[in-house]
Amino acid sequence: MPSEQVLVAIVTALGADYKEFQGLHIAAMDQMNSAIESRKMTEVVAHNPGLARKALVADAFESLLSTAPQGAVQRYFESHIALQIGAYTACLALVRWIIEAVCLDQGLKIDPLRNAIRELSRKGIANERLANWIAKVVEVANESAHSGEVLREDAEDALSAVGAILIEVYVAKPRSEAFSKRRRG
Repeated sequence: MPSEQVLVAIVTALGADYKEFQGLHIAAMDQMNSAIESRKMTEVVAHNPGLARKALVADAFESLLSTAPQGAVQRYFESHIALQIGAYTACLALVRWIIEAVCLDQGLKIDPLRNAIRELSRKGIANERLANWIAKVVEVANESAHSGEVLREDAEDALSAVGAILIEVYVAKPRSEAFSKRRRG
């Protein structure tokens, strides 16, 4: 579990109130423990539809903190801060940096970056749809570096894309492989 200081930084970077998050987390854990004890999990989920989503997000963040390059994770949170303050060009620059870091971490040469992104797909590191999305994000980031014009929606989509590649490469793929290996066991 990440330290409280890291959680405060994450929650704050995402524009939320840490005390409120902490209260929701405690309430969610209490409800979950109560449901497990009483074997009424379906009732809890039916009355708290966001509970599973919150648990999924927390699980993904915890995995990212322990498996992804720390510089990439830090830049991911910085890019959220840039978005919140309206620094969309900076957000896209950080997103591009994260994509480069992922490619380098996977042993790919990033010159030119578009070839490294194609390799992500070709080598099965990321699926083709995600690699194409990332390639488009890099195009937008490159354009913004020259024009300085970025729509908030483009910055938000870029953050979604880079979040998806981080989850795919550092959470979903390793867990899927570990699960398959264990099942072959």
